[in-house]
Amino acid sequence: MSALLCGSCFAAGVTIGNGATITLAGSPTITTIDLDISGTLSGGAGNIDFSGNWSRGGTFTAGSSTVSIVGAGASLVNNSNTFFNFSCVTASKSITFQSAVTQTVTNSLNLNGQAAGTRIVLRSSASGTQWNVDPQATLSVQYVDVKDSNNLSAVNPTITPSFSMDSGNNQDWNFGSLSISGNQSMVVGSQSGPLTIDITFTNSNTANRNIIIDLASDSSGANEFRDTSGGAAVTSVVVAAGSTSTIFYYVDNASGSPTITASTLGYTSGTITMTVSTITFQVSAASPQIAGSNFILTITAKDQTGATVTGYAGTVNITVNYVSPATGAGVLGITSTSAFVGGIATITNQTFSDCGTLTIKATDQATPSMTGTSANIVFLPFDFTVELTGLDTDAAGSAVDKHVVSKPFTLSVTSRNAAGTACPNYKGNTLLSIDYVSPSADQSGSLAISTLGVTNWTNGIAAVTAQTYNRWGTISIKAADATDTTRTGVSPDIFFVPKDFTLTLSAIPASRNFYYTNESFTVTVTVRDFNNLAIVNYQGTISFSGEGLNLPANYTFTLSDAGVHVFNGVNGSRQAETSVFAADTGTSSVAGTSAAIDIITGTIKVISASGPVGPVLVEVNIVDSAGSVLISDDSTTFTVSLSEFIADNSASSEAAETPVQVSGGIATITVTDDSAEVVTVTPSSVPELSVETGTVTFGTVSGAGVGIQIWREVKEGQE
Repeated sequence: MSALLCGSCFAAGVTIGNGATITLAGSPTITTIDLDISGTLSGGAGNIDFSGNWSRGGTFTAGSSTVSIVGAGASLVNNSNTFFNFSCVTASKSITFQSAVTQTVTNSLNLNGQAAGTRIVLRSSASGTQWNVDPQATLSVQYVDVKDSNNLSAVNPTITPSFSMDSGNNQDWNFGSLSISGNQSMVVGSQSGPLTIDITFTNSNTANRNIIIDLASDSSGANEFRDTSGGAAVTSVVVAAGSTSTIFYYVDNASGSPTITASTLGYTSGTITMTVSTITFQVSAASPQIAGSNFILTITAKDQTGATVTGYAGTVNITVNYVSPATGAGVLGITSTSAFVGGIATITNQTFSDCGTLTIKATDQATPSMTGTSANIVFLPFDFTVELTGLDTDAAGSAVDKHVVSKPFTLSVTSRNAAGTACPNYKGNTLLSIDYVSPSADQSGSLAISTLGVTNWTNGIAAVTAQTYNRWGTISIKAADATDTTRTGVSPDIFFVPKDFTLTLSAIPASRNFYYTNESFTVTVTVRDFNNLAIVNYQGTISFSGEGLNLPANYTFTLSDAGVHVFNGVNGSRQAETSVFAADTGTSSVAGTSAAIDIITGTIKVISASGPVGPVLVEVNIVDSAGSVLISDDSTTFTVSLSEFIADNSASSEAAETPVQVSGGIATITVTDDSAEVVTVTPSSVPELSVETGTVTFGTVSGAGVGIQIWREVKEGQE
């Protein structure tokens, strides 16, 4: 055993051999480059300064000594050691500690590299394997660059150096603190917004490396972290050298309030508590809407309480569910959106191509269990097309379509969206009405079918094969949705015309089958529809024709005629076999012809007679142009006027006062005169016929078979 009593000793190297013992007495200072303890060294109250390597294979008893690393260059501390005071205040010093062993300092640990540019570099002998330190009392650590160090101290559980550099893998050292910031609200199964990790360096510390930050969550459900939006799952992120922050994203499949922790050796961990909500979507749009036209669709993310989840920023798919009809092939203009602002997506230009009642559903793309469905939305057609087929004359051959009143035709109505495409699912109630073109006033007309219902529609088209219209004139037919009557369509103009006219003549007097010339008769014209009924609003103009007839001028029907008008004073101007013909002046094909009639030139003829003064029978005949008696005439009546040769009013006849009716075309009258004279008999008939007078000669005396005519001289001045 030996004792070292000198006040100061200098040596290039000190080796305490195996079995040797050195005890420092008093408070000497030993300065050496290398110190190799294979035997025993008792430090006492001395100071041991070395600038090279410390190697302890034997026993070192620290006492109250101070071990200092001094001098330029690199130093190595081997094996585990227990120091009372341990110090290095040498600028730019590099110290390597044996890995996986512990350096214990029971009193004071003092490390100070003096400046940021001259930090003491502390390293492990095996990079990546920690060297241990256990400072059990006071410590002062400044301007150091530390790597691979593990602080085991219970007294100083955290070493917080000042102006120091973290080079990584330092446990229970504190170079700074981590914090996490960002929107703390998110949705189950959806990615959070970006979360930022910030490093705040303590006591002006720094790092000279990429810092790997480990991430963890205490969620009860499956969760993951991503270092990029939508990226693959990671367990850590990197704060790049030269930076103090980084971002990450979080996904959690369980609702709740999990705490996320960001941690790395050498820094105080940072945490953030997230609110993970189960989402339903409130989907809304006004009803009704117009097929193919823009409408506003609003999708709002809601949590379990009904509050808007302002942090929702996922992507939703948008689909439709048919309600009535139950199926369809309509398409939405926009089928997905991620344009959520404050938890609300407002689509201002949504469209749907078809009609019907449906709901719109929003489904989170990442978590299909998160859905929401709108209330029923009714989609109406943008407009209709109205087409008439099966008409008598189409517009290609005339100014407008023409068709007979009350005659069936086919009416086809097509429901269309705003793009002009048929809406296959439209099955709404559609009202059919009349637009009066000419006459423009209401004609009180009606369509046989005025409403199209659900059973009429097939693939967006309703075809009615038995449509009719019951009035004369030009109209168009309008279709309008019963829910929104501004949704309309109008057919081309159609001119409804009569089927024909019937011309009925007044009855010929009994027994004959002809009219006499100049004998007036009536013609009743009835304007008929397809069903042979009078067209009560006909206001067209008709013209007449017929051989040998005196006919009315053109006539325009009025509403008061109600489709029937009687024309008086028609008669024959000459003998003929003829008919009365009437035609519409605007539509010549609309016409009618009466039954055939004969016009006969008749003459009422008095057969001359003679006899004695007194009554004489006179025969009156109705003869035709050939002089033959018209034996079928049992109806003509006549009266006679008498003209006396001697104007003394002596002649008379009951036929002058009382009409006489012929029978078989012949009548006999009595003419009486008490004077011998010649009396002229002139007939006047109904109907008015041509007249052939006759005479009655009075004054003939009968006797011995000889008749003598008595003449009487009439002197001048006698009448």
